[in-house]
Amino acid sequence: MIRILYQIGIKNDPERYEQDFRNAVEEYMTEWKKQSKFICGYYWTSIQNGDRTYYFMNGILKNSEFGKTNYYKKSYVQKNLIKSELAAKLKKEFGDKLIPISLDLTSIDGFKDYLILEGDVLVIPNIQLLMKFGENIPLINNLYWLVNANQAIKRKDTYRV
Repeated sequence: MIRILYQIGIKNDPERYEQDFRNAVEEYMTEWKKQSKFICGYYWTSIQNGDRTYYFMNGILKNSEFGKTNYYKKSYVQKNLIKSELAAKLKKEFGDKLIPISLDLTSIDGFKDYLILEGDVLVIPNIQLLMKFGENIPLINNLYWLVNANQAIKRKDTYRV
């Protein structure tokens, strides 16, 4: 924004540029908050898919190692989510309205060693959800895990996610 203002001949005024930048950030954050829902202490993006609504957290809950292997059902990540204060708050807030999710854990190379995850109400996404809804999920400045392993048992690689 600043470069464009300078290119069209507006006088070099650092204080004005700073205020323009602050205004642009405020406008962006106001719009972002309108599109997000504040639930149990976090902002979430809701995405409608037929008769279901998925909620994607705008940020991260906790930095964590994935686990000793790349199998999500045995990961630290899943255990931390299931036992998290956030999961308890969501269950208290929404009760039976929360629908357990079913996620395909097929590894990125196509092996189905890890089958399907069923029953959790708070999970990290799989590659299919990311591909389907990725354009609607706000970008964050952190790397995050997917439930899908890079390779699996049959490939003798159970370490990369």
